[in-house]
Amino acid sequence: MRTPDQWVVREFNNEPGPVSDPVADLSVPGGALINGVWQRHDLRLPVTDPEDGRVLGYVAESTPADVAARNEGLKRLTRIVNPALFTTDGPYEIDPALQSPVLPGLAAAKQLAGLQPRTNEYGFLLTKLVRQRNRIHDALLQSCDVAEGLAKSS
Repeated sequence: MRTPDQWVVREFNNEPGPVSDPVADLSVPGGALINGVWQRHDLRLPVTDPEDGRVLGYVAESTPADVAARNEGLKRLTRIVNPALFTTDGPYEIDPALQSPVLPGLAAAKQLAGLQPRTNEYGFLLTKLVRQRNRIHDALLQSCDVAEGLAKSS
């Protein structure tokens, strides 16, 4: 059920527009990261469920440039994190288009326990795992830098 204090996207003209100036319902989640601080006041735009019109939360107004900058930053972040989470090779290797577990580069750690520590097989596998750990660690460090930059630029 829609109330008069919600923004709606009309099905045929796709133009969002305020029905009236809403007052935030603090019982639902919402907010916006503005200038590196999570804002929970002055939340003017309700986010509604398109199926039933239920208010899911409220957000602060943003300019198209704010939204575009945030999206670019989030894309940079996922381009760093996703390869570390879902691949075993570098950026110039082809990964199969198959469902893989999270952190597949560390999956061989289970095999290490069953090997004799002074064998070549153990040493090669340990080296491979250390490289994978370093690749993931590097991605985490890079993603932290990008995330901090996003927080500061908001």
